Amino acid sequence: MTNGVPLVFSYTPSLVAFLDILGFRALTCQPTTEAEVSMAFVGQQLRQVALERSEHTHNRIAFDVRMFSDCICLIAEDSVIGAAALVDSVAYLSLTFANNRLLLRGGIARGRHFHSEDMVFSEALVEAYELESKIAKYPRTLVADSVAALARQEVPSLLRVDVDGMIFVDYLEYCSRQHRLPDHPYHEHKASIAAGLTRFAGQPAVVAKYEWLARYHDTKLGELAERPDSRGIIEKRMYLTDRRAV
Repeated sequence: MTNGVPLVFSYTPSLVAFLDILGFRALTCQPTTEAEVSMAFVGQQLRQVALERSEHTHNRIAFDVRMFSDCICLIAEDSVIGAAALVDSVAYLSLTFANNRLLLRGGIARGRHFHSEDMVFSEALVEAYELESKIAKYPRTLVADSVAALARQEVPSLLRVDVDGMIFVDYLEYCSRQHRLPDHPYHEHKASIAAGLTRFAGQPAVVAKYEWLARYHDTKLGELAERPDSRGIIEKRMYLTDRRAV
């Protein structure tokens, strides 16, 4: 009750993405000037997604974004269009964070959800968190089967099946078809991975994440090199490992 008025909660089917910024603790411990640069970057990316929220809302698509501590939460309506908007936004964030040497790991799930200015109560968020924390392991965002079934109707190219059978957001596909980013920022992605492999050489658990990312990078570029629409874009120097001329 609030001033004698019963609170009304709408616990409705929704799609929720939970994204964890890996290495966030290290960011908070940076010298003040560097930490403020990191804060500005994260804020800029969230504002970009917030612009999408406004656009989706204008088109009567329910969409929201929240950040708390080292986590980003995106919420969309339970529909084909909602799934497409959510996967598209996760792809954008994953790519831009990776190219700025910050990795995201996450999960996208489907279930009932409620949030307000004061609280979040969500089975979808719990499932998305469990996908991220218990299964994802590498810097990838896993997509629950029920969400993938919706997303495949609008953005099938942004879904990829990993070697372990898990579906994840194929964010390197994203930059081949979007105009708000440099068309093909594969060089930046390679540089970010190479820097991580060098920086964390003495930390096997962290190196394993970058090794997964390196395999994803080179495999994806190899596929793009065979496609007519991108064959002329992929260059040998974009790969992390030695490749034949493409």
